[in-house]
Amino acid sequence: IQLHKFPYFVPVIVSAQVNGELCATAFFIKTADRIFYLFGVSDRQGKETVAMFRIIDFVIRKFAKKNFVLDFEGSNIPNIARMYHGFGAKSYSYDTLIINRLPFFLKRKTKK
Repeated sequence: IQLHKFPYFVPVIVSAQVNGELCATAFFIKTADRIFYLFGVSDRQGKETVAMFRIIDFVIRKFAKKNFVLDFEGSNIPNIARMYHGFGAKSYSYDTLIINRLPFFLKRKTKK
């Protein structure tokens, strides 16, 4: 096993503890001008103490005086999207192209 250093991005892992017990962890990728929030997990204690909110708040405060954009990568889940908006996130729409090359009898009908 070999650990590689990546010249274009740096992985960042931030964790929260309650009474010395790990309760939440978030995984970010930092580039020259952006910090991407990729994944976060909380156990029951982490949810009760809003640990993920505190982790994201910590990252915002840590990089606030630097010229970074925190990119949440969006969410189609209403409660998660609402949390992101609570941090000042802006909504962006992205076009989607779907190519279905299945035989006609396997294709699912789509609304036009």
